[in-house]
Formats: sequence, structure tokens, C-alpha cells
Amino acid sequence: MFNIRQSTLTKLIETCDTVLKRLNSEKSKWKLTAACVPEADETAKQALITFSEQWEEIYTYFSQLRDTLKSNPTSEKIREKKARILSALESTEELLDTFIGQLRDSCESIGAAKRTLSGLEKSMEETKKEINELLERLNKLENVPVMMPIRVKQEIKQEVEEDLFVVFENIRQSHASNGQSSASNTGKGPDPSPMADLDHQPIELPARNREDKVHTTHLSYKDFVGQPSKIGSRPWISGFKDGEPVHMDKQKFCQTLEDGTDLFSVPTVPTLVKSMNGLSMKVPLNLGFPSLHEYLQSQEHADVTVIDSFKQKALSKKMKISEVINRFKTPAHERDICINILSNEESGSGTKFDKEFRPPRLVEESLEKRLERVLIRKKDRIEEELEDELITEEREEELTEQKKRIEQQMNTFPKYLKFVIVSMAGSFTNVHIDFSASSVFYHVFKGTKIFYLAQPTEENIKIYKEYETSVKTKKKWIVAAMENQWERLVIKAGMTAIIPSGFIHAVYTPEDSIVVGGNFLMENQIARQFELSRVEEKMWKNNMLDYGSLYKEFNNVMFSYTENILFEKLVNLHEIPVEDIEELKEQTLSMVKNLSKNVLVTWYSEEEQEQIIQKLKQLIPVEWVPVEEIPEEEAPADIPMAPENAENVAVDPEAVPEQDMTRTRLPRACKRTASTTHVPPKRRRR
Repeated sequence: MFNIRQSTLTKLIETCDTVLKRLNSEKSKWKLTAACVPEADETAKQALITFSEQWEEIYTYFSQLRDTLKSNPTSEKIREKKARILSALESTEELLDTFIGQLRDSCESIGAAKRTLSGLEKSMEETKKEINELLERLNKLENVPVMMPIRVKQEIKQEVEEDLFVVFENIRQSHASNGQSSASNTGKGPDPSPMADLDHQPIELPARNREDKVHTTHLSYKDFVGQPSKIGSRPWISGFKDGEPVHMDKQKFCQTLEDGTDLFSVPTVPTLVKSMNGLSMKVPLNLGFPSLHEYLQSQEHADVTVIDSFKQKALSKKMKISEVINRFKTPAHERDICINILSNEESGSGTKFDKEFRPPRLVEESLEKRLERVLIRKKDRIEEELEDELITEEREEELTEQKKRIEQQMNTFPKYLKFVIVSMAGSFTNVHIDFSASSVFYHVFKGTKIFYLAQPTEENIKIYKEYETSVKTKKKWIVAAMENQWERLVIKAGMTAIIPSGFIHAVYTPEDSIVVGGNFLMENQIARQFELSRVEEKMWKNNMLDYGSLYKEFNNVMFSYTENILFEKLVNLHEIPVEDIEELKEQTLSMVKNLSKNVLVTWYSEEEQEQIIQKLKQLIPVEWVPVEEIPEEEAPADIPMAPENAENVAVDPEAVPEQDMTRTRLPRACKRTASTTHVPPKRRRR
């Protein structure tokens, strides 16, 4: 305990006087605001009254602090007053966050209602226009002159022929099936085609009408899946779009919600949300193809990577947004490439879209967002402590180093929540699982997207991993290997889809579309996320996957999450509710089994990675897992690649190499005797 220099006290007293004046002014504003709130809104009024009282309490504490400073106090007394003020400020901050959240939700509800009314008004205008056009056409048909222009004759003839063909084609198929049935019973052949009854001559229609108007639902599965080497090509898409409604809709596991009011976390199954109400997602109101350049263009963000979906590979040169927009103006049948922009991420780009878009509320529960909030709080506390004039040099150096590490992590933190996906009609994204088995939100601004989803069952994941790691140049398409596992999910403009971790899917674009999507990790999916990350890393090492297709910061995030969140949970285990213990246990054991030193880690040195791994092992409660089942410090065994001469779905994976039984364990914090034998842990499967 010691006295503080007079010059320091004088500065502190002056600061207190300034703060007291500001507090007095803000205290009056809170009271005035409370008086303006209608009596009917009891919740808001009570919240404002509470704020006013809190501000009064903080004002009192600061007054006491000023009086204490004037009496030449010790540092201990100042710390005591400071602690009271910080406690009161934290309570006020929590109340303020809650109130602001309520205000934000209210504003969003009002905005959503306004947008709905605006959309309804626009829809009514379009409907009115269509009705007027129809009436005009009817009037023309009622008064068609005998000598009408040839162009008008051709238009009417074409429309009638198309409609007639659909009717007669259905009659023909129905009659053929009835005739075959009759023939089998009576021994006679089928009746003549009813089309021959029209002037005793069959109607011959243009071939293009047959192709355009009739779904080829009689395609066999072999015809439908085609050759993997031709997936996405123009001829392949032409056949695929006719058969996909039949062959890609054999399961029913997805769910549909009218809005996102009750959707606070990622669901366990793919979920289609028809209205964005309740999702707390902020979207640009007039984003479309005409305004795309305005929303995406910036000096730092001029070019984008473009995939030609017909060739299923990226163009050698990036393309300017303006050029992309011009190509979309070309009629579909005249386009030489099929543009599919999948990797355009806008977070931190400074574009108009980056500023105006906010992901849905459920993203706040992601592993990355939780980690980001913890890092920000730690940085704030460090900066506050560094400002303390009583800090020692040794402590200052320690805190400065911690601050540098946190800033390094925040500067290279993953940004995968603002992908703007722009696709031409006919685009097809082949079967995949999103990188590191991340969960996905997917909002369609314009157009339509069709997802084909398969559940991440143990068998399906096995097929997927063998298919992805196979080095064969000619192999069966994975859709054929999982023939009856798919469900078709159609996402139209204004709808949002939430796809949980690990679901296998492909995506077809039937019309020009603009979509915004985001990828994020979840704490309850650590095992699955590690499993798929290891597969992708293995493919990258074998030059089967480019580095840009990885979740590049995955291992960094997992080490940081362990150090900054998991350690704290394990140390304070007695404070965690009983119902959350089982989930924490699963997360911890998954991390212990999978966390290993990795060349992709840039936030920590090898020595620091090792320290985190060992500390995690020491913090595991004794009763959670026997000593012999906790893996050693070495990295997990490599994931075997599918053999070159094996079929995709028939070959069993190679056995994982047996671990060395002679290794001795490192001492643990909890005192237990290790077994004389070591049983290698089983690989966690989905």
C-alpha cells in the first residue's frame, strides 16, 4: 500500500469532473426518453426507468471516487472504488444490449412488413399487367381477319401445336400402357393410336417442341446419370434437367418452415425457410442483375474468379464484374460459357454489399463467432489493464505479448459469411460436402436453386470419402452409388435454406440466379468437422484438391478455440449446468482425439501447439475417459486413399496402421496409474 503522486491525482480528479458532467447530462436524457414512451409499452418504459436508475448509481460512485481522490488516498482505496464502477457499468451494458436488441427486432419487423407490402403492391401491378395482356390477346383472337399476317398465323399455329402435342403425347403414353395391358389379357395387339383419328393422319410436330415440352420421365437411371467425365456439359445438362425430378427425389428428411421466428440455432436436418421474417438477416432491398456492379465493385475488389460450368473448371483469367453482367445480358441459347461464380466472398471488402448485408441470427451461435467474441473481450481487458499506471514492467511485457497474439488471430480470422454466388441457367455444382463439413445458410435473391441432398450416414460418408480420394480417371458417378439416397429441395427467390454439417449435396441452377451464402463451424460437430478436414488435407497433399478449396484457418481456429474457450470451460467445470456437461464431454473428447500439430497452423509455433495438446490432456476429468483410451501426442493416422483399381462402392478402406504399443504416457495432472497395454482408439464415424 502506498500513496499516489499528487500530479496523477490531479489528472484523475479532472477526469472525474468531466465524466460526472457527461453522466449528469445522459441521466437527464434517459429520464426524458422514459417520459416520451407511451404508457402501453410497459416493457420499454420499465427498461428506460431502470437505465435511469443505473446511471444515477454510476453517478454516485463517480462522485465518491472524486471525493476519495481529493483526500490523498492509497491505491487500494482507488481500486475498490474502481471495482464498484466497473460492476455497475457491466450491469448497465447488459441492460442496454438487451434493450437495443429489442429495438432492433422491432425495427426489423416494421421493415419486413414494409417490404412485404411493397412486394405485394409490385406483384399486384405485374398481375394486372398480365391480365391486360391476356385480354388484349383474347380480343385479337375474337376478331382475327381471314387474311391475317403470316407472322401472326405462325405465332398462333406454334402455340396451338405445342399445346396439342403435350395433350396427344400424354394420350399416346396412356393408351400405349392400356393397350399393352389389354393385349396381355386378350392376346390382341394394342388399339391404333388415337392421333390417327384426326383426318386419319398422325400429327407431325417440330422436333424442338417435343424436346422442350415433354419431361423425359422414362429415362433409365443409367441414361440419367450419364458419364462422370461429361458432368455439367451442355448435352449432359440437357438430359439431366428432364430426369432429375424423378431420380433425385427418393427420400424425405428435410423440413420446411414458414419463417425463422423459432430458428435460433442450426437444425439437425436441412431446413427451407420460406420467409426471412424472424431470421434477423439484413439484406439489400434492390440487389439484382442491373445493380450487381453497384453492390460488388470497389477499388480493392475489381475481379472475380469464374467457373465455366459446362467444363466444370475455372477460367484461366479472372473477370471484371462489369463483364460478368454483360455476359448475363446475352440470350441463354447464344452463351458460349456457363458462368458460375462460387468463391466471391465480400467480408471486409468495403463494397456496398459488405456494408448492407448481415447474416442470419443463428450464425451468432457458430464456433467462430463465439471465439471472436472471446478474443475481443480478452483484448479489451488487456488494453484496460495496460492503461493502469500501477502496472509493473514484467506484467506489461506479458500483456503486450498476449495482445499481439490476439491481434494476429483477429487480423487473419476466417471470413466465410458473405459469399455472393452468381450463376447462369444450366449451372451445375457436382456432389460435395462443404469444406471442413461446415454448416451453411443459403439465401436466394433472384432466380431458383435446386439442391439434391443425401444424409451423412456412416455408409454414405464411406462412399463419399472413397469417391473423393479415388485416383481412377474413369469411375462411376457417386449419384449412381447412392441411387436412392437423395431428396430434392427447391429454393426460390426470397427463401433461405439452412444445411447442417456433413450433408452431401449437388446444386442445379434452372434460371439465372443471385444467391448469398455463408459457411461456419459448430461446437457440437467437432468430430465430423475434423474427419472431413483430414480428408481434404490428404487430398491437398496428393494434389487432388487446390489450397483455395480448403478451410485454410480450420486448424488455427481449433487450437485457438481450445486455448481460449475449452480450457476455461474445463477449469470451471463445476459452474457449468448439468444438462450441458454431456455436450462438453463430447466436444472435449473429440478435440483430444483429433487435435494434432499441423503444418497449416500459423497462429502457434510447434512448441506452443504441443503445450496446448498436453494441457488439454491434463484437464480432462478422470471420470470422463480411462487413461488407456486417451491418444498419444502424435498426429492421427493418415486417412487411406481408395486404391486405383477398385470400384468406388465395393472396396473396403485400408486398415489404419497399428499404433506403437511401447510408447510411455506423459504424466497427467490427475494421479492415476496407466495400464500396461495401450488400446488404440476407434475412429469416430458418422
